[in-house]
Amino acid sequence: MWARKRIDISWLDLAKAAGFLARSTPKMRPSSACNWPAVEATYCLSVRTALDLWLTAKGFARGSEILFSAITIADMVRIAEQHSLTAVPIDFNVALQPDVQQLKRLVTPRTKAIVLAHLFGSVIPMQTMDEISLFAEQNDLVIFEDCAQGFQGIRYCGHDGSDAVAFSFGPIKTATALGGAILQVRDPDVRAAVRTIQAAWPQQSRWSFAKRVARYSLLKLLGYRLSFRILTFLWSRCGRDIDQQLGSMAKNFGGQSLFEGLRKRPSAPQLHLLNRRVSRFDSQQQKQKLSMGLRFAHQIGNPCLLACSNSERRNFWVLAVRSQQPRQLVATLRRAGFDATQRSSLGVVDAPDGFSPAVQARNFMDEIVFLPLYPEMPLAEVKRMAGIVRKVEDTQDSPRFMPRPLRPKSSASVADEAVDAAMR
Repeated sequence: MWARKRIDISWLDLAKAAGFLARSTPKMRPSSACNWPAVEATYCLSVRTALDLWLTAKGFARGSEILFSAITIADMVRIAEQHSLTAVPIDFNVALQPDVQQLKRLVTPRTKAIVLAHLFGSVIPMQTMDEISLFAEQNDLVIFEDCAQGFQGIRYCGHDGSDAVAFSFGPIKTATALGGAILQVRDPDVRAAVRTIQAAWPQQSRWSFAKRVARYSLLKLLGYRLSFRILTFLWSRCGRDIDQQLGSMAKNFGGQSLFEGLRKRPSAPQLHLLNRRVSRFDSQQQKQKLSMGLRFAHQIGNPCLLACSNSERRNFWVLAVRSQQPRQLVATLRRAGFDATQRSSLGVVDAPDGFSPAVQARNFMDEIVFLPLYPEMPLAEVKRMAGIVRKVEDTQDSPRFMPRPLRPKSSASVADEAVDAAMR
């Protein structure tokens, strides 16, 4: 069984993390930015922490409206509500990108900000970002860019028009540091306020970070085929739901309330590991994974099945496909040895009274299936997985997923050309 996700960290990095814990590491200021090539940035505990800090620093009036990408994690909306703000969903177009025309119609005199989430390892096309940024500037709105799923090294450090941009290095993210985030804020006054607020918070304990190192070392071990097969067998014999068990193990703030967990400063070992992971980011590994994802996309024969297929920047942090019969697809893939799932921490933002529900976003989430994809998977297995997806979906009469004509080239040639273009 190919596990759906492997922790993107080496055993050497985990050993270094243990080393940071074992010795008295010199303190690092949370304002250090590990040579981040953008606006001076601030370390914090998570992207949720980053949003909480930013909203506190901005101090929007009670009852103000914040436009959110309709698909996001529920905690982001909870944070806005904690600040007495109203979350309004921006629905998606057919390409799973923010519907800009709908966004413009959602703005009222109470609207203060836009929170845009880049999904499934892709980045919203620059043309779309440019249009939203210009509209925001014309209407005195600010943008918070949620790049939790879109870290790609220094290739993308956020849009120039965004007031704040946050990158996650949580447990299941690209180049994970087992936690931590980078928040860059363009306005120096807001940036200073963010740091002042965070400085008053308690610090993450070393013991808390030590438990994370132990837990995610175990998750990394369970990502190997034999150990994952044994574990899934044992769980099934005990009547436990595999999706629920894995989701519980990967929780970022397990065992404590949301705001108790996120309102802390990262510990020194956490900061040192984050600095190591960012400064040593492996662009070659990213290129390899991008090539695998593009080959998969070519093999399924219908690029429209791939989530965010029109994004010019993507890293296949996860491999997500759209299916007419997702349960059947999940069951078929699992029987073939691929740990596919529909389970996700993502959800659809509920529309408040007076606003239209995000229908497209809800349809997308009903159709999405997540598949395993990482460099350790042989290309033959990626091809076999694509064949299963193609076979299941070819049995469906799907007017929404009309295939695009493909160039008569090998998947390797198509992928190599696309990778070269994407990595420029």
